[in-house]
Amino acid sequence: MILGLAPMDWFTDCAFRQITKEIFEQYGEKETYELHLRTEFMNADGYIINPLGVVKHLLTSKEQSPVIAQIFWANEDMLIKCFTDIQNKYSTNWKLKTCLPVGKVENWKFFFSWIELNMGCPARNVMNTWWWSALLKERTQTLAIIKKLSWLMNMPLSIKTRTGIDEHDQKEQMKFLVEVSNHVNMITIHGRTIKQGYSWDGNWDFIYKLKKLCNPKCKIIWNWWIKSYEQACNYAKWIYTRYSDFDFHESTDHIKKRWLITDWKYLPYNPLLQERAKELRRHTTLAEKKIWNEYLKFLDINILRQKVIDHYIVDFYIPSRRLVIEIDGDTHFNEEAEWYDETRTKILEAYGLEVFRITNDDVYKNFEWVCTTIENKITPNPSLAKRGTTETASFAKGGAERSEAEDFILDGIMIGQAAIGNPWIFTPHIPSREEIRDTILKHLDYMISYENFFQEQKSNYTGILMMPDHLTIDTKDIQAITLAEFRKHLFQYVKGIPWSKEFKQRVSTIVEYKTLVEEIQKFFE
Repeated sequence: MILGLAPMDWFTDCAFRQITKEIFEQYGEKETYELHLRTEFMNADGYIINPLGVVKHLLTSKEQSPVIAQIFWANEDMLIKCFTDIQNKYSTNWKLKTCLPVGKVENWKFFFSWIELNMGCPARNVMNTWWWSALLKERTQTLAIIKKLSWLMNMPLSIKTRTGIDEHDQKEQMKFLVEVSNHVNMITIHGRTIKQGYSWDGNWDFIYKLKKLCNPKCKIIWNWWIKSYEQACNYAKWIYTRYSDFDFHESTDHIKKRWLITDWKYLPYNPLLQERAKELRRHTTLAEKKIWNEYLKFLDINILRQKVIDHYIVDFYIPSRRLVIEIDGDTHFNEEAEWYDETRTKILEAYGLEVFRITNDDVYKNFEWVCTTIENKITPNPSLAKRGTTETASFAKGGAERSEAEDFILDGIMIGQAAIGNPWIFTPHIPSREEIRDTILKHLDYMISYENFFQEQKSNYTGILMMPDHLTIDTKDIQAITLAEFRKHLFQYVKGIPWSKEFKQRVSTIVEYKTLVEEIQKFFE
């Protein structure tokens, strides 16, 4: 199982990756997880036209392997040249006979293990470029480019993307990625569309279906809002088993026989959706407010609002009747939404639940019918008591009907923003106050040393940047520049620690290395 550090501009530089790798080597569960590091985003055009302006993003060290070079582009010819040049100079693929780098670099085998094409950045200035837009909109052309790269590249090739441009585009994106999986070694999926940016919940169904349909030799990595090591483990070991053998076109009865149900009384749920459910309870729709305030809350029965079941948040759930009530708004009436709702209903029904779907118009125009129908459904039924005692009970107990695919997991999970200021997130280790202090100081030293090395190499640049084994901290000018860049990391390291606000104010204008180190040491005393 892969634990990946997501690429983040201005953050996942050489120093940050080095710190993360060292901590993982010391505390990580290496028998279970393999840590993959990614560089910052590097523009392919810039690499060919003005390499010194962007090549710093490729600065790495032999200890960081495996490292994935993260590339985006605006011109097809430049992209091909960039990929092949990086392969010839930086590849670690032992099968590649021409991968010896230019110049005498003894540690050539510790360069990049993968090269990845990023085609999922939601930034407006990036999406507005013609080639980037074409990358997602002109999929036939994009597929041809990926095929060409696959043919040219001997080192492993990966792409990083999203579930589509918007919700209406997801079906085409699925078809595209299934075909792409035949030509790349790995696909990393961010669980939102380009339009959604960094808001909204991840589309769980998309990743499950992609894993089901794609070439089994292609690794699938899930990139979403992971905030802790425990959450990452839950994704890897628990949550993703839910759809392990799920066929989106099978009948409900057949799905039941293949479904992993851990307990009949307490339905499995995704704990990461709890906060989202609380937010939805505070901001209910007008139709939900009406049916709750005028009918449901007066019933003498336990009714849960915005209940998390599996990877979904249902509008209303009546546990004693195993009844789900869903109110569909206008966004549900398109082909993609109908496919999603159908899939969601099948999954809920696989737990032995009844799903009653109504529309906003039903609530506003046929309110009496809605109330009568619900009342009929919750009226005690003798057959209801038998549910879960025969057929479904065997699934709950993990009987003979369980499939071997229940052990299925995705190939990896990526962690992004939550790793900033917390490189321990890839391990179960909780650092002491002293460890945080020492890591901050080491991180600072690495940043200054790497910047010093880069400035020295610029005048004699031959196309290769590999950190030496021994580092030095040099000129005051480099220190001042680096200290300003380091503050974004420093402020994240101390976030949440008492008196951190005052500490940030004190160090925000410091430009001398010695003074900053003294302030850091004083803060952690």
